[in-house]
Amino acid sequence: MSNRLLAVIGLLAVVTTAGCLGLVDSGGSSPTDSPATERIADCAGDLERLDVGVTASSLPQQDANFTIEANGTTLQRGDSLEIALRNVDDESHGTGTERMFVLQRHVDGKWQTVLGAQEGRTGWNATLVTHDPGTGYTWNVRLADDGFSEWGYEPCTSMPPGEYRFVYHGLVEPGTYDDEIPDPSVAVEFTIVP
Repeated sequence: MSNRLLAVIGLLAVVTTAGCLGLVDSGGSSPTDSPATERIADCAGDLERLDVGVTASSLPQQDANFTIEANGTTLQRGDSLEIALRNVDDESHGTGTERMFVLQRHVDGKWQTVLGAQEGRTGWNATLVTHDPGTGYTWNVRLADDGFSEWGYEPCTSMPPGEYRFVYHGLVEPGTYDDEIPDPSVAVEFTIVP
């Protein structure tokens, strides 16, 4: 087994034991004007936060032969958003499953995961999916409480206006940013407005 695959399996094992955190609705303030009192809270009920530990202040949109893009950058709650991850190389490359994503919100200068799941991290295993050039995954989500249900996910709290990013953390090949990001990840940012 390659060292990279062992590292991915090890990281996934650590991720599955991570704690569960949540966000409190800020009442509509943007991240830059977020009050200092906005804080992190637990997920409601039996939701398990899908926290991968990726909190870097910025993540690339392209790394490890893949790029991620969204069809919008300013949206309202309830709007639809299409996110595409594509192999941009002229050879086939692998990723993890399509469920290896999180949605994060920028709160008090930090990125915090806002999605949880009843069944935890099902689909966050070491499955390798090969993508031919120009192919990958496409997610069509609605920015609402049930907008991520196709993958068994739901927001831990409401999705108030603010800065968000969709993070795909299933890249398995070394990336340009390996020294800065522990597991190759790509992200696309967008804003939810009132």
